[in-house]
Amino acid sequence: MRRALPARARPGTEAFEELLTESYAEAWHYLDQWAIHGQALFAINALVQKQSKASAPTLVTATPPMPKAAAASSAARRWCA
Repeated sequence: MRRALPARARPGTEAFEELLTESYAEAWHYLDQWAIHGQALFAINALVQKQSKASAPTLVTATPPMPKAAAASSAARRWCA
């Protein structure tokens, strides 16, 4: 919108007010759509969040024990390094 303004257009001038009115007119459709459907989007988001928390796998914090041969070789590598 600002790029379309002539250099002399300042707030309060006719050129500025015309472009501002045009911008507001274009926005009404989107504002109406948000007013009509916005609550549904919030409801969908809340459901998805609830389902993802309910079906999320629990994290395993303990690591499985190392096989004895691997434990011995890694200990030897640490000692030699």
